Amino acid sequence: MPVAFFCVYIVARLFPWGIFRMIDLHCHILPGLDDGPKTWEESLQMARIACEDGITTIVATPHFWPQKYEPTKKQILDKTSEFNRLLTEEKIDVKVLPGASIHLHEGLVEGLRSGELMTLNDTGKYVLLELPHQSVPNITSLLFRLELARIKPIIARPERNREVQKSPSVLEGLCRRGCLLQTTASSFLGTFGDKAKLCARTLLWEKEAMLFVATDAHSARKRPPKFSTALKRIENMFFFRIDTKALVTDNPLSVIEGKEIKRGK
Repeated sequence: MPVAFFCVYIVARLFPWGIFRMIDLHCHILPGLDDGPKTWEESLQMARIACEDGITTIVATPHFWPQKYEPTKKQILDKTSEFNRLLTEEKIDVKVLPGASIHLHEGLVEGLRSGELMTLNDTGKYVLLELPHQSVPNITSLLFRLELARIKPIIARPERNREVQKSPSVLEGLCRRGCLLQTTASSFLGTFGDKAKLCARTLLWEKEAMLFVATDAHSARKRPPKFSTALKRIENMFFFRIDTKALVTDNPLSVIEGKEIKRGK
């Protein structure tokens, strides 16, 4: 085996996220729609940070939270288009795709079926759902209706939910009904406290449905769009027994393409 090829192979095995294109599936990067950036300049700064960290694709996921944040689909699509134009002008090698982070509310499934609410990359296949911070409500009926609509739910940042922190097993019913899980990268660094850090580690190791790590970034300073440090921590935590490439490249790619995720990548 040539020395150069061998070196690339070793790097790919030890730090696969370092040479593959990374996709951030959950990022509040569009300005003026929620509690993320307020200006295009801050959004561009976030994109620069993401690019420097190795992220090549960002799904913009502003909150849809009734009576608090209610961006329309047209607003999200228009701002995504404008953002990509600005990224090209600024020569920032990042592509932004449309999406939303949708809080549980009455009419959620109907909004998705009609196309009024955004699925991830507007494929109609995957929706990013946010649970309340304190509890895990009974959403059996909601999941049944999503299943009938052939829309796959991804639960955002479950490790920061108080009830899940006390007992991660409360997610088992949701996972059996087809829910996938997405943890926040900085949770593994202790940004949200020791309980969230321990819960993220538990979910990643024990739950087959934990298929994504995303930044959930909101700003250029306090919560920037970065993966690399957290991925190093994950590799060290699990002695390289976790396929980090699947978490930030392969599985998110399936989502934005609207395809079924292949397990065991």
